[in-house]
Amino acid sequence: MDSNLKHLDLSNNLLTGEVPANLENLKMLSRALLCRNQFSGSNPSSIGNMYMLADLNLSMNKIRGEIPEQLANLLTPIDVNGINDGV
Repeated sequence: MDSNLKHLDLSNNLLTGEVPANLENLKMLSRALLCRNQFSGSNPSSIGNMYMLADLNLSMNKIRGEIPEQLANLLTPIDVNGINDGV
């Protein structure tokens, strides 16, 4: 993926598996729409390293668990939608 990518919309694609940990390589990403897929597993801790991220939507997936402590590392306020929908 292009490391200069700012907006990523993968919503409504029936993607499966865990949210890719390599998303953290997208250092300029400010918006990640990953909603309405079939992602499962735990909440990805790698998103705590995405300092430009301001909008993260993981709603309507099968992700379980607590919100990662790493989110506190973000320097900007973040809108986390549906990150615990599966709980």
